[in-house]
Amino acid sequence: MADFKTGLDAANRGDFNTAVQEWTPLAAAGNADAQYNLGALLLSGKTGQPDAKDAVKWIEKAAAKGHVEAAYALGMIFTPARRTSNRI
Repeated sequence: MADFKTGLDAANRGDFNTAVQEWTPLAAAGNADAQYNLGALLLSGKTGQPDAKDAVKWIEKAAAKGHVEAAYALGMIFTPARRTSNRI
């Protein structure tokens, strides 16, 4: 049975594939923390090639449930870098 803390412990020790295995069923069942963490991990590329499309899908689901970090992450993903000076 999937467990969020087991996935978190795995990610903290660098076992990202186990984290994905633990969080994927939880994310599919609607767990916002698992959705956000799974999305962030997929976006990071720590499990292989970054998967922006799948990552954003999970982060959006978490944000729709009111997950604050997910909402912030979406803002960072979709907001273009802003110049602080015209000389840059």
